[in-house]
Amino acid sequence: MTPLVFAGAFVALSLAMLYATVRYLAADGQRWVFLYGGLWIASCATLGAFASHLHPVLAGVLAMWLIAHWVILRYGPSLRRDGFLPFAIRTGRGLLTLAVVLLVFGIGEALPFLHDFDAALEPRRATLQIVFGVLLATGFVLFMAGVIHLAVTSRSSRDGEFTFAEVRRAWHEGTWRDTVRMRRFVVIAGGVALAILAGAALVIVTATPGIKLLVAIAVGYAVVRTTLSRS
Repeated sequence: MTPLVFAGAFVALSLAMLYATVRYLAADGQRWVFLYGGLWIASCATLGAFASHLHPVLAGVLAMWLIAHWVILRYGPSLRRDGFLPFAIRTGRGLLTLAVVLLVFGIGEALPFLHDFDAALEPRRATLQIVFGVLLATGFVLFMAGVIHLAVTSRSSRDGEFTFAEVRRAWHEGTWRDTVRMRRFVVIAGGVALAILAGAALVIVTATPGIKLLVAIAVGYAVVRTTLSRS
């Protein structure tokens, strides 16, 4: 891709995104959301394909331009509906979360032992990717099997609903095997958990040290919150 082709494609996609954003904010038409999403993905792909040929500052500016587009589409309707103060609070929280994520990413990239860990994984990376990929697919199959069984056999919208305390008690007492509803729920929840953990492990095996640290913290936080949950 030549610089002229990149510039033309990026400008055209940006103008189309602006138009789709204005139409969505004016009419709330969902079709404009889908169109915008496709254009945004295409713009990200275009920037990613040519980013190595751009000055880092220019690449950063264009990336912020794409992020600004997403912020407008994500928070624009709430600004129009709720007013400026709630919008500003939500935006501030979002920016704070982004700052924390970037900080953790930077720390991960700077920690020598994570780079050593990544280097140690290199001889086994392909094998681990296959193993965790298979586990991810297995979790997805279990989840879909349970959901399809629920859709085919359930007579009530509450057939698949349990509190976490009920599931934990049934698991510890071994009574989860006594009813079809509980067995199905365990299969669905187990499939989701397996898919999430295998996907996280796959990312840790494949990604850079900063992403490894982010994923490890996210998974650890989710496990602790789930374990400590009482409801």
